[in-house]
Amino acid sequence: MSSLGAWQIDVAEQKGFFQAQLVGVQQERDDALNVVDAVKDRNRDVGLVHVDALVRAVKDGQNLVLIAGAVNKAVYTLVAARDIDSVEALKGKLIGVRAGDDLTAAIARRMLRPRGFTDADLNLSPFADSRVRAAAVANGTAAASLLDPGPAARLQAAGFRGLVVGTEAARELQVEGIAVRADWARQNEEGLVRFLRAIVQANRWIYAPPNRAEAIDILAGTLRITPEEAGRVYEQWVETTPAIPREGEFDQPGIRAVIDLLAETKAIEQPLPDPTRIADQTLVTRARSSVR
Repeated sequence: MSSLGAWQIDVAEQKGFFQAQLVGVQQERDDALNVVDAVKDRNRDVGLVHVDALVRAVKDGQNLVLIAGAVNKAVYTLVAARDIDSVEALKGKLIGVRAGDDLTAAIARRMLRPRGFTDADLNLSPFADSRVRAAAVANGTAAASLLDPGPAARLQAAGFRGLVVGTEAARELQVEGIAVRADWARQNEEGLVRFLRAIVQANRWIYAPPNRAEAIDILAGTLRITPEEAGRVYEQWVETTPAIPREGEFDQPGIRAVIDLLAETKAIEQPLPDPTRIADQTLVTRARSSVR
């Protein structure tokens, strides 16, 4: 998928880190693909997944596990249409989210309830594709939409106002990560460690100041935005609020936060899954300890 988390994979590929680790990676990027289902059904070996989708799958009994982080903060921005000049002006107006009971809906509620919004004031409408949510803001169909970094940067560069950022609603949130089937991981442990070494190298490369300009160019390609827009994303989500893991790590409290938010929207029911059974840092710890 064309998400912020895919950036580290593109860096690892373009900078030769996968090749150096003797890892053959065949990327299959389809924004409409349900990556969790693809991994579960053995159509993919490794998946860059939305963690809320992974939590639901594990809750349903699927033997999947998160092995590394990809986006470790709530990298969403509530972007308003041109005729909206304040958060308060959104009361009763249509607000775009990914789905009515997913993480984006929960974040939108967390953003707006402290600002005096009741359930009657919230008109959340599902648009599965973030680019469609952005288009709904641009053409006035939606008064605002909760957007991923790429579409948010594009609209803000065009003069649209970002009203609230996701980190105001959730200080800890594991948004994306790398997941595999647990049985497949046991059978392919050494190859996975090599794969994760390349990911760790990519993370370190992204954060190295001399690589900033090139990192932004790669990011522009990943998110399908201009280098200027990618520069905005880099400043916000690498330099100001680091969302990309520095060493492939994921945030265990951030996984718990995802579970709690899904419970708020009634997307999952009690008993809630144990976050320590959803994710395992053993392989990425081995990988980063052996990266030179």
